[in-house]
Amino acid sequence: MGGLSTSATDYARYVAWVLSAWDARHTPFSASIAAASVREAGQGAVLSRVGQRENGPDGKPCPVAWLYGAGFYVVTDCELGTMLRHPGGLPGYGSQVLLLPQAGVGIFAFANLTYSPLWEPVLDATVRLKRGGLLKDSAVKPGSALLQAAGTALRIYQAGDVAAAGDALAVNTLLDISAERRNAELLRVRALVGDCASIAHTEVLNALGGRFTLNCERGTVAVTLLLAPVIPAKIQFLEYETGDTPAAH
Repeated sequence: MGGLSTSATDYARYVAWVLSAWDARHTPFSASIAAASVREAGQGAVLSRVGQRENGPDGKPCPVAWLYGAGFYVVTDCELGTMLRHPGGLPGYGSQVLLLPQAGVGIFAFANLTYSPLWEPVLDATVRLKRGGLLKDSAVKPGSALLQAAGTALRIYQAGDVAAAGDALAVNTLLDISAERRNAELLRVRALVGDCASIAHTEVLNALGGRFTLNCERGTVAVTLLLAPVIPAKIQFLEYETGDTPAAH
């Protein structure tokens, strides 16, 4: 709405400049403002909504949280991680930009139609790149909140009761899926793989989400969790899935 008119070539240069604020390993950030000030645009300040997109990994719904920051929507997606995105438009034109700071990639679309609905094709392109192995995220270690949540998930599994989480669950968690249903699912998974003693592998999706592998008696359990953007962080999505189980001898 600032009325900027530009070409795709020049806008690509701008996108690359914004992304460079997150990457100190390559060309040093050079501007009249600090890189940290640019990164502040990627800090969500106001929760907009929490939901899901249907075309998630393996065809399953993908939890998504939307916040608004300093000029960008900050979207936490279970598959794509943290995305910064925003639409643009004036009479006769429309645009959409999506930035993946953790991968150093930006995707945008311009159209000569007033407020063109470009979010879906831009998102679809991003998902296709991700699933095609063309988006390589930087290796990120899980933060303390994620590690603590993983420990809570292990404790719940070992107890076979979601009540073992104490006050670590967000207000929506047991409203989305009741404690009775969650405990029944835990019983089913435990019957397949037995007890789990430790966390074997962690995969950071973003600052608020991760996947963890539990070592169990007869295979593994994959745990996916998403934290609510509150202080202190609480678990708003939690799922247990059986992994590979050893063949019978």
